Amino acid sequence: MDQFKGALSHRPLLGDEIRLLILPPGAFNDPICCRLKHVSLSECMPRLRSSIIRLG
Repeated sequence: MDQFKGALSHRPLLGDEIRLLILPPGAFNDPICCRLKHVSLSECMPRLRSSIIRLG
């Protein structure tokens, strides 16, 4: 197994933020790449609600 090659530091969460793990698409044999994105819940709630309504 390969060693982790990224940085392990991240900034503290502020207010109502959460961290989302972003996994970009890739081919079956590609190495797994990911990144953390800080998102404010108050900013993403309208879009999340509309997605839930479309699914329901």
